Amino acid sequence: MIFTGCRPAPWKPRPRGREGTVGDPPRRGPPARSSAPTRATDHDFPRSGFGTPTPDFGGRAALANPGTNQPMQRSAPFLIIGHHRSGTNFLGELLQRNAAVACANEPFSMHTDFFRDNDLRPWSSAEYDQAVLHPELYSSPKIVLFLQELRKWLNSSPEGCRRGFKETLLYEKLPWLGEFLPGLRVIHLVRDPRAVAASVLNVPEAEELWKYSVTVTRYLEEELGHPPGDGLDPFELCLRSIDIRWGLARQSLAAFEHITVRLEDVVEHPEDTLGPLMKFLDLEPTSEQMDFIADSQRESRGGRYSSYRSRDSVLNSWRSRLTDAQQTRLATGLRSFFEEYDYAS
Repeated sequence: MIFTGCRPAPWKPRPRGREGTVGDPPRRGPPARSSAPTRATDHDFPRSGFGTPTPDFGGRAALANPGTNQPMQRSAPFLIIGHHRSGTNFLGELLQRNAAVACANEPFSMHTDFFRDNDLRPWSSAEYDQAVLHPELYSSPKIVLFLQELRKWLNSSPEGCRRGFKETLLYEKLPWLGEFLPGLRVIHLVRDPRAVAASVLNVPEAEELWKYSVTVTRYLEEELGHPPGDGLDPFELCLRSIDIRWGLARQSLAAFEHITVRLEDVVEHPEDTLGPLMKFLDLEPTSEQMDFIADSQRESRGGRYSSYRSRDSVLNSWRSRLTDAQQTRLATGLRSFFEEYDYAS
């Protein structure tokens, strides 16, 4: 099932059914290489002066009008955005099995600490600054330079190719991102919240990686005026994270040309899903992409972030990992999500 949402027919969020929920508007404003002879990109990530990898995006200069942020678009860049453990690695690799696609892996959240530390701190479109990109980056010129080079690379794809990136953060910065990257197309990946929660809870270093006890709690307090009281356990923090990010996506995606895809449909019905997905990028699916989907499901192998997972593991492992009480809590706490994307509760 593909949920399209391309302009000029944006859809508006439905009322959430209760006042002040986590979906309410805030109160204040190295890609994988391929053996293919030609690719949308081929670059390495050398080290920057601030101790994090900075991509040598290479290629031709940015296709931008002098003195403005408006790119002279050859082909609009794309963003894959999905909650942690939703399959964004898999989807990024799947797209890159088409030789015309290059997808940088989490350049915002993996190549600087800034965006991880400031996760769920909203940035508005009005806060975009042409010189320093955002007031919060005023004292971080190396991050500004990094992002400017990223933008140059994204906006200078070769003829007939598509460049993009994938992220598990930035939901609350989508309005700003639309100013930073005009014309950005968004692929919104969703997965059964029960599978997401089970996978997040199965990561021993989840708190160290994603800091939900800090970021989710801060958002509840600062943006919604909902102090969580005595604190929330990891399961409840994960549920709130899913709900918050989904609510933010529903607020912002109407401003973008976008498409929403369920991971389960890519896994179970690739012949029905891959075509519309690639058409969204003005490309055609390839046999290499279909082969990758089939091969990735044969068995689970590789590390925690591997794209190779058996179909049963992807679709059903949550059933044995979550208690009945947890399954019920997710189905009731995220009822609108379940209804929106046709997940049986």
